[in-house]
Formats: sequence, C-alpha cells, structure tokens
Amino acid sequence: MFIEEDLLIAFGGDIIELKKNELLFKDNSVPANYYQIRKGKIKLTNLQTGNREFIQSLHLKGECVGEIFLFSAYHYPLAAVAMERLSLRTSRRETGSLSRACT
Repeated sequence: MFIEEDLLIAFGGDIIELKKNELLFKDNSVPANYYQIRKGKIKLTNLQTGNREFIQSLHLKGECVGEIFLFSAYHYPLAAVAMERLSLRTSRRETGSLSRACT
C-alpha cells in the first residue's frame, strides 16, 4: 500500500536513515510502524537450516516494507536488512496516524 509522502508528513511521519546491513526490524519483533522507502534498497530475509540466508523479497524507492504485518496479529516472520544506504518515511501504528492517513 503506497501512501503519499505529504499525507505521512501531515500525520506525523518521521524519517529513518539506515546504513548498509543495518536492520530495520528483526525476525519475531512486533510490527509497530508503516515504512515507505524514500531512497535505497532493502531485503526481507530469514535464515534457513545451516544458517543459509533466504531472501523473501527486495524493495526499492517508493515501495512500502512489511505493511501486511501491521494488519495481522502476528510478529514479523523475517528480518528487513538495508542493502545500501536507506532512507524511509515511517508512521507509528499506535498513534492512529496510519489509519487516518489511509482513510
């Protein structure tokens, strides 16, 4: 789900900056934010048997990351790792700003 950046700003959206290989969220953490990529690339990944990495998906500028988990009762089943310098717009779920921006 893409939300216009102006709306995210209007409803209190922040900017997060990550360096290459930094985690946005880790496996089994509680989803609390909507993330939309402003610049850079991120991978959703988890470890398989024998510590082998399995990349679930790649996300680029303009795409959102992990939003489906905001609308479920589950924790993240994977990790989100910056593949290069990354800038994201974020909105916290608990403030209600995300639901107001989507209506």
